[in-house]
Amino acid sequence: MPFRPIRTTRGYIHVAEQILQAITSGEYPPGSQLPQERSLAVMLGVSRATVREGLTALEVLGFVQTNPGQGTFVRHSTGAREGMLQLAGASMDEVLVTRQILEKAVVELLCTKDVDLSPVAQNIEGCIAAHQAGQVKEFLDLGLAFHSTLAECTGNSILYRMTEELMTSQDQPLVRLLNLNALYLPQNREKHIREHQEIYSALLRQDVAGTIQLVEGHLCELRRIINTSSEE
Repeated sequence: MPFRPIRTTRGYIHVAEQILQAITSGEYPPGSQLPQERSLAVMLGVSRATVREGLTALEVLGFVQTNPGQGTFVRHSTGAREGMLQLAGASMDEVLVTRQILEKAVVELLCTKDVDLSPVAQNIEGCIAAHQAGQVKEFLDLGLAFHSTLAECTGNSILYRMTEELMTSQDQPLVRLLNLNALYLPQNREKHIREHQEIYSALLRQDVAGTIQLVEGHLCELRRIINTSSEE
């Protein structure tokens, strides 16, 4: 698979994306060595520093390993990593549209029966603590768990498992990079918290229409933040 020149200042994400595509396509099987940084920089039309950032991101995610003086090699697969690769086929739009359908059902159930929403409140408190401590990775994990927690509170095991599967698909490596990139900005984390608090308050009022509107707005904002992050 020929690499394509990259035209964006947030180039390391796209460097990681193209290299990951080459790995998952089998062009670079486990144990094989990737081209040298200098060669990748020429092929991708970016600086060596940008290539290095992209490779570092893939190393953190467990896809490659850099051996000083030898080069960068594709790591052998693990069960968890294989699962992420299988889920990587779904587009972000597909995930968000499906989430919108599922979360509407979750909201309707939560608003039409007496349920204990204290786990939702605890999740929001955890998000606030992670935000204040600047723990971006923990904040992201709690933010994703917020939606699974809503589904779990319905008491419907099928809805919960489906929501968990969707949240896992959204946690695929490159989407996680985009999410983390966006959440490093404190204002994005603060907006995230406000939206979750508004959803929680609407659920307490058992306001079905209002909660659905807030959830839809939250998902639209999530799409905007991720798209902005990938284009910067």
